[in-house]
Amino acid sequence: MTLSDAPFRGIPFLRGVPAGLLMACLLTPASGLSGQVVPDSMRVPPDSLRVLTPDDSLGLQEVQADSINPEDTLPALQLPDLAKTLPAGWFTGVWEWDRAEILSSRAITLAELLEEIPGVVPLRGGDYGTPVSVSSSGAGGGRVRVFRDGIEILPLEGSVPDLGRIGMGGLRSIRVVRSAVDIRIELESILAEGGRPYSMVQAGTGDLNSNLFRGTFSHPRALGGIIALTMERVDTRGPGGAEPGVSQGAWIRYARPLFGRGALLFDFASRSAERVGLYDPPKATRSDWSLRTRWDLLPGLVGDLYYGSSSLKAEEPNAFEFGLESRTQLGGILAYDSERIRAAARILRLSGEGLPGTTAHLEVQSA
Repeated sequence: MTLSDAPFRGIPFLRGVPAGLLMACLLTPASGLSGQVVPDSMRVPPDSLRVLTPDDSLGLQEVQADSINPEDTLPALQLPDLAKTLPAGWFTGVWEWDRAEILSSRAITLAELLEEIPGVVPLRGGDYGTPVSVSSSGAGGGRVRVFRDGIEILPLEGSVPDLGRIGMGGLRSIRVVRSAVDIRIELESILAEGGRPYSMVQAGTGDLNSNLFRGTFSHPRALGGIIALTMERVDTRGPGGAEPGVSQGAWIRYARPLFGRGALLFDFASRSAERVGLYDPPKATRSDWSLRTRWDLLPGLVGDLYYGSSSLKAEEPNAFEFGLESRTQLGGILAYDSERIRAAARILRLSGEGLPGTTAHLEVQSA
């Protein structure tokens, strides 16, 4: 019996329907039902975040150029250096410390730094605040000279400068020339560190209630020029607290460019020392000021013209037999530096008791 012959007992309404037609209906896909699908009524809203396009003024808006012309701003002052006729080294008798070496040294005072030079003997009157000097090969009065930026620091309390009244704050380099004639200590002050504002503070404490404070600041663009200043203080109670002493001071500089090739500089320094016990007067203050102009005349040729004044003020004016007076100096320097020759010529006019009137000095060194 075949499928067409099978009786449809369970499904009465299919009786009489051919089996082949029934099979075709079952195998035919219901393609017509696709049109009856109900669409989704919940539509996705459009994205509220806009995509930035080149036409969007907020997306690719260009930043306007600075209205200040860099060429109109005042550049940092560059002061030409005076030529050094002798290179540093033991074979020339020249020792030199740059800024980094000064900061890394353990020396607190200038005299302590000079102890590192072979043959230089410090002469101390006590702890901090007392008179101090140095000697080498028997060099004494008039043979120890100190220069700061080319201007000599004249002795006011004797025949040699008191190194206890010369601080290390604000120094860029220290150069010591030891010769058969004298010991020349050349100090160079900071001007502008890298053309940017610069500040540094040093503080410390130690045995015998000793304390140190040293602060330095410089600004390359202030009041149309450069301002640099430093403050320094070193004090101690001494052994057993019986030798108290204080050495403190300040230094300030203002430099201004002149016509592109020169500079005008004003320096003022004041330093006092307080010592109780063996020394009279117990307190004295030294003040130095100078006005100078330096020019880059030709390639390798630098000229310097300066005027300076130094004075000493004490609580007991009659403590010094030679009295207290101000000393002035007027001088000029002409330095030349090239690959073949280095030369420096100095002329100086001094005023003050015990000082020579006019001196001239010439140094020449072949490369």
